[in-house]
Formats: sequence, structure tokens, C-alpha cells
Amino acid sequence: GEMGRELALHRLARLINQRRRAAVLVIRDDDAPRIDPCRRNSSFLECRRDDPADQQLANRGNCLVLAARGEQALREIAGRCQRDGSKAIALRTDVAVEDDCWRLVDRALEAFGRIDVLVNNAGVSMHARFDEIADWSTYERLWRVNCLGTIHCTRFAWPHLKAAPGKRGGQIVGVNSLAGRTGVPGRTTYCASKFAQAGFLEALRIEAAEHGIAVTVVYPGVVATGIRRRGLN
Repeated sequence: GEMGRELALHRLARLINQRRRAAVLVIRDDDAPRIDPCRRNSSFLECRRDDPADQQLANRGNCLVLAARGEQALREIAGRCQRDGSKAIALRTDVAVEDDCWRLVDRALEAFGRIDVLVNNAGVSMHARFDEIADWSTYERLWRVNCLGTIHCTRFAWPHLKAAPGKRGGQIVGVNSLAGRTGVPGRTTYCASKFAQAGFLEALRIEAAEHGIAVTVVYPGVVATGIRRRGLN
């Protein structure tokens, strides 16, 4: 519900502040709680797949690299962030394509010289009961976006998030789903891909600690975005 969603966002903000890093909470403008988890002058990547125009990414003083497939809408968001005092660039990226993920990280380093936070927010949904599925390739399609997209972006950003001597490392944020924690009827494809993403991030959190990297996994419930409207059936 509404209170639960805001509580989760506040907890995420507190975790980020404890790490002294900047991050973005990617939610609808009219759904945003009145919190400011962001510090100034940090660099981060935000990777999303659908409907970026609905998001609020204006955090003053940060260096933003915004990635999505919808280039025009993405540029509009980058322009809004720039008007609010951030340095922002927009890169058309499909996280299902490995080369796109590499190019995203490479371009971020070229533009800002470092990466402090990687936000893996790209995702695609599907609603269909198991005996109604005719195209079995949809399992692979969701896996490539919801799980492999996170793995590829993390893989290429990983060396640049490790802590330098005497300093803290960066932060990886993965936006998962309650469907990544419990099975939901009619969501076998989506649950499978989200359970896989969650397992990867939960295991990575333990390994990342020795490198000074924090890993945060967010498990929201139903949120008013375009993912359901644009999901597969």
C-alpha cells in the first residue's frame, strides 16, 4: 500500500545517506514522498527500460547518466535535470544488449570520470497463466531484461565501484519486486526472472562487502508506472 511504499523509500534513502552516496528513487512525480536522499556532486548511472518520461530524476548538483530505450523522452528528462542544477546526459540503451551495457558504462566514465552509484531499474512484465503461454521465448526475453540486464550493467561498472585505499566504494541498487520474493499466479515468467535477479544481487551483496561496495535490493509492490500497460501477455 501507499504507507508501505513510502516506508520502503525512506529506508532506502537512509541506507544511501549512511553510505554518503547519491542515488535516485525512480517513481512517478505524483507518488514521490518528500524526502531528499541525495548529496551533491556525485556521479551515477540509472538504467531503466520503459516509460522514463513518468519519472522524477531532478536532484541538484549530481552528475547523471540516464539510460533507456525511449531516446526522446529520456532527453526531456535530462533537460529537466539540467534545469534543476544537475549535469545530465541521456544515452539510448537496451539492457538486453550486452554491448549497450558496456557502452553505457564507458560513456559515463568518459563524461564524468567515475561512477558512484549504479541503479538497475530496467524491467519488463508479463501476465499469463502457464497453460496459456504459446510463445515460450518470452521466458528468455524477460530473463534478458530483468536479470541479465542487471548482471551486464553491474559487470561493466564493477571495477569502477570498488573502494580506493582509504575510501568507501560505490553502491549498486537493484529494483526488484515482491514477485521476486513470493510466487504469484499468472506471473511464472516474471517471477522466474525476478527471483533470478534477486538471487544474483543477494549473493553479490556478500561478495561486494570486501570491496567496500554496498548492494541494495528494493522489493516494491504494485507501483503506478507503465510497466503493466507495456507488459507482455
